Amino acid sequence: MSLQEKVIVFAAGVVLLVSVAIGYTALFGHSKLTRPFAEFPGVVAGEQPGEYSLLTLPEETAAQASGDSAPAQLQDVKFPLDLNTATAAELQILPGIGPVLAERILDYRAEIGGFSTVEQLLEVRGIGEKKLDAVRDLVVVKQ
Repeated sequence: MSLQEKVIVFAAGVVLLVSVAIGYTALFGHSKLTRPFAEFPGVVAGEQPGEYSLLTLPEETAAQASGDSAPAQLQDVKFPLDLNTATAAELQILPGIGPVLAERILDYRAEIGGFSTVEQLLEVRGIGEKKLDAVRDLVVVKQ
């Protein structure tokens, strides 16, 4: 194989590698929300900037949160959720948070006397960077 052929094969390999990396990033690289909360079904903007309300819960989430149907108080959930006041049922509305993880969050909150940053969720067993990225825009810590 001549030097010119080797250079062509190398360049083709680099182009292939870059295109795979770009495709992967396009498919999986966006952990943040790509549109405003208010554009999601059942979510409306609240009275204060950055505050959102959930009009109705999807049937699956409602069933997980309460067994059969969504309690009235869950239909009035305001986003972003305050980690220091959220109930287990409210936490379960968040993506990737089920009953067990919601209880771990509440237990950890009680243990430390309240969250001071959202990043403290990483200290809860079962929450890693990906899960934190999925909920980061949906939760806050109010002092």
